[in-house]
Amino acid sequence: MLFTLYSGNFCHMQSLSQVAIDHDLLELTRCLTREKSFVKRLELVQNFSATKKFLEREKSLKESFLACTEMEKYVLYALLAIGQGETIFKNGQTVEFAELAKQLIPVEEFYLEIGGIIGYHVTCLHLLAQKDVSEKKGKYHSPKAHNIAKCTDSVRESIVFGIRSLSGLAEIYPVGGAADRLSLRNERTGAFQIAATMEFAEKTLLERLIEDLQAREFLYWKLFGKQICVPVVLMSSAEKNGTKHLQQMLKEELWFGRRKEDFFLFSQPLVPAMSCLGQWCMVGPSELLLKPGGHGVIWKLAKESGALKWLKEKGKTKALMRQINNVIAGIDYGLLAFLGIGFQEGKDFGFAACPRAKGVSEGVNVVIETKEGFCLTNIEYCDFEHFQVEEEDLLANTNLLFVDLQIIEELLMKCPIPGMLVNAKKMKYKDLQGNTVEKEILRLESMMQNIADALVEEEMLQRTFITTNKRRKTISTIKKEFAFGSSMLQTPEQCYLDLLENARDLLENFCGFDVLTLQDPLSFFWDGPPFIFLYHPALGPQYEIIAQKLKNGRLAMGAEVKLQISDLYVENLDVDGSLQITSDAIMGHRDEEGILHYSDQTGKCILKNVLVRNSGINREASRSFWKDEIVHKEKCEIFIEESGEFYAEDVTLRGDLRIRVPSGVKVSAFMEAGRLKFHQEILKKPSWNWVYAISEIHSMQLKMKKSE
Repeated sequence: MLFTLYSGNFCHMQSLSQVAIDHDLLELTRCLTREKSFVKRLELVQNFSATKKFLEREKSLKESFLACTEMEKYVLYALLAIGQGETIFKNGQTVEFAELAKQLIPVEEFYLEIGGIIGYHVTCLHLLAQKDVSEKKGKYHSPKAHNIAKCTDSVRESIVFGIRSLSGLAEIYPVGGAADRLSLRNERTGAFQIAATMEFAEKTLLERLIEDLQAREFLYWKLFGKQICVPVVLMSSAEKNGTKHLQQMLKEELWFGRRKEDFFLFSQPLVPAMSCLGQWCMVGPSELLLKPGGHGVIWKLAKESGALKWLKEKGKTKALMRQINNVIAGIDYGLLAFLGIGFQEGKDFGFAACPRAKGVSEGVNVVIETKEGFCLTNIEYCDFEHFQVEEEDLLANTNLLFVDLQIIEELLMKCPIPGMLVNAKKMKYKDLQGNTVEKEILRLESMMQNIADALVEEEMLQRTFITTNKRRKTISTIKKEFAFGSSMLQTPEQCYLDLLENARDLLENFCGFDVLTLQDPLSFFWDGPPFIFLYHPALGPQYEIIAQKLKNGRLAMGAEVKLQISDLYVENLDVDGSLQITSDAIMGHRDEEGILHYSDQTGKCILKNVLVRNSGINREASRSFWKDEIVHKEKCEIFIEESGEFYAEDVTLRGDLRIRVPSGVKVSAFMEAGRLKFHQEILKKPSWNWVYAISEIHSMQLKMKKSE
C-alpha cells in the first residue's frame, strides 16, 4: 500500500485542519504507482479533473504546453493536478516551461515508486495529516547491545578482527546536507559553504574523515605489511553548489593522496519545499525553492548511479556509513570494534550507539516486535509522542552504520526510500516579488538508518547488532552556530571541548601526563581552554598504541601541543608554552602523481627529558580556538621532511624556535655550556622505526627497531 510509510518530524507545526487530501488525487497516485507505461501515465495526468479544469480556464497555457516535450508536459500537468497552477502560472510573470521542467524531472524520476511528483506531494500531505495521530508501531524492546566502552578480552578480539577485515570494507559518506544552521560562508569570497569544506581545528570536516580512514589503513600496513585502499563513496547535492565545491576541494587536495578512481561521487536530487498548507514555494517566475531530500535517498542513488556495482567489482562486501558532521567517531578503538563485531558475526546491519544526552534532539535505537517479526531500527525524537515511545532506557542513534552491501539491494526492493518524514522549519527566502519572507516550510525527507525498517527477523538480533560506547568517543556533532544564552550542544565549540576532553583522558589515564581538568564552558569562552592537545589519528588511532609512543610528561596551564606525525617517541616531556611537531610524510611517501604509499619513509621524532619553555598563545589576541584563529607570542615549531629525523634528549627548547629537518637528514639537539646546539648527519636509511604486533591477548604491542 502507498501509505505504509514512516511518519516523521512534526515539531513546531501549525494546525493542519485545513489540509485535506482529495480522494481523486489519492486514486490518481495509486494508479500512477501501478502503471509502468509512460504514455499511459501521461494520459492519466493530462485527463485528471484538476488538470483539465485549470487548462479550460487558461487556454493560452494549454496552447503553450504544445511546444514542450512529452516529459516536460508530464511534469507541468502534474503541477496542475496537485493544485499548484494558481501559485506557479498565475502570478503575472512569464514562466520558462523548459527551465521549470528541468527542476521537476529529476524529482519525477527519483520518486517514481511513490507516484513521482504527484506522489511526492500527496505523501507530504499524508504525513502532515498524521500530526495528531498517536499509534504504536508494535511492542518496543530495548536492544541488547555489545558494550565496547571497556577494552575487555572480547572487545580486543573484535578490534583485531575489525583491522583484519578492512580489506573487505568500503566507506560511505553523505555530504550533501544544507547545513543551514551553521551559516557557513567563505570569509574571503562571502559565498556559502557546505559542511564538508568547513574548517575545524585546522582541517576540513571531510579531511578529518579521510585522515581517520587512512590511519586505519596505515595500521593495517604496519601490522600485516600490505597496502590497502578502502574505496570511498560520497553523496553530495547541488545545494549551495555543494557538488561543485566538493569536487573542487578534492582536486585541490589532490584527492587526499588517493587516486581519483578510489572515489565514487553522485549527487542527490533537490526537492520542492512547500508551506504547511501544501502550497509550493517559489523564488522566481520559473524557479522553485528546492532543498536536499535527506540522506535516506543514498541507498537508491548508490544503486542507480552504479556505486554498489562499483564496490562489488572491487570485492567489497561491507560498508561503514559516517556523517560528515561527527568528527570524533574515529577516536580510539570504537569504530574498529564495531566493524569487527559486524564482520566476525557475519551481520547484515548494525548501529554504533551510545547513551543519550539530556537536551539533545536525537533519535533512539529500538527493537520493534510485530506479528511479522523483530526489527532493530531508529525512531526520531519528534516521533516519540506520535509512536508512544518511552525513551529512558533506549540508546541514542548516531548514524554510524554497518551495512552488508548485498543485503542493501534486497532491502531496496522493499523500501526504496526509507524513513520518509516531513520536517517543518522556519526559513527566510526571497519570494517572487524579491521580498525576504520568513515562513514555516517543509519538504519530504528520508533517513538512511531506516533502511533497517525493511530488515525483519524471526528472532531478535540475528542478522543485526548494536554496540554502545562512551558518548564522547562516539558522537559530538557540528550542526549549528553557538549563540550566547543558548545551549552549546551540537555546536563546533562543544565538539572542540569534547575533543579536548578525550585528549585529557588519553594523556592522563594512558600516557602518564599531568594535565589540567577542563573548566566549565563559560570559562572556555572567556579564558580559552586550559590546554590544547591535537594529534593526527595515525599516531594511534588506539589509545594503547599512543600510550607506547608518549610516556610521562606535563602540560602547564595554557600549554599547546600539536602532533602531526606518526613515528614519534616521547618520554618525560614538559611543555609550558606551545609545541608543534609536523611532518610532510606522516604515514609514508608520495609518488610523482601525489599518491600516498604507506612506508617507513616518514618524518621521525624522539624527545627524551625535554623541556619546552616559551610564551605560547596570546590569549587576549586569539579569537576562536576551534577555528584555529590563534595568535602566538612565541612557539616551538619542529618541521620534519620525508625521511628526516629529529632527536633531542636532556635539552630545553626555549623561546620562539623554528627547527626544520631536511629530507634524509638526522638533526640532534643537545646542550653545551647551557646553550642549545644542533648536529646534522646524512642518513642512508631510517635509523629506527616502530614494529607493530598483535599479542596473544589481542593487544597492540610496539617495539622500536633500530637499523643496523
